[in-house]
Amino acid sequence: MSKRCYQCERDNPADQAFCGGCGSALALSDYISKKVDEQLRDAIRDRDVVETESSIKVFERAWGWVKIVGGIAALLLALVGVGVFWKVSDWWKSVDNAKQSVINTAATTRNEIALASSHSLQEVTVASEKAKKPAKMLPLMLAESRASYREHRFKLKLSYHEKLVL
Repeated sequence: MSKRCYQCERDNPADQAFCGGCGSALALSDYISKKVDEQLRDAIRDRDVVETESSIKVFERAWGWVKIVGGIAALLLALVGVGVFWKVSDWWKSVDNAKQSVINTAATTRNEIALASSHSLQEVTVASEKAKKPAKMLPLMLAESRASYREHRFKLKLSYHEKLVL
């Protein structure tokens, strides 16, 4: 009795365990076992491929969302940066205006002080000159005062003597 190959359907001698044409096992259980193993390997390989492809698609979709969110965040950050730059430049402009105002006020005050000092110096000079004139005339005034005193005293003595005589 011969054994028929389940793979290629060739007749083989009964004492052979494997097909002489294709090399497949001639026992039905061995043949089924081999076929199941091949199909399982193909199924597992297909499952791994599907899982890998699914993972890649999920990653690509997530990466797309990361790009969108990152773009929005970068835009917001740029807007905040522009706003901060604008406020800082506005603040420096205010500082420069305040600095210029202080410089102008200092210059105006310096000029007013110089003018007031000049007027005060003139007034002191005039007052000093007026004070010097009486000081120069003091000996003359003193001499006049003494002469006036003597004259007054003489008149008093004269009037006193006249009263006594009368």
